[in-house]
Amino acid sequence: GDSLKFSCRNTIFPSNSSLESTGIGLKNTRQRLDLFYPGKYKLDIDASSDFFTVNLFIERLNAGHA
Repeated sequence: GDSLKFSCRNTIFPSNSSLESTGIGLKNTRQRLDLFYPGKYKLDIDASSDFFTVNLFIERLNAGHA
């Protein structure tokens, strides 16, 4: 079809106290999705228990293209 559904799940490893995540990658990803698919995507991110889970749905990828 004209939509995309992507899911990814990874184990969360205990963080190293000398390495801290800034979350800049997630911020950049959301900005790019807003730019390319405004109002046409849903991004759910969950970091609970021992897993980091990402679900992305983009609707009508080919809308407006011949």
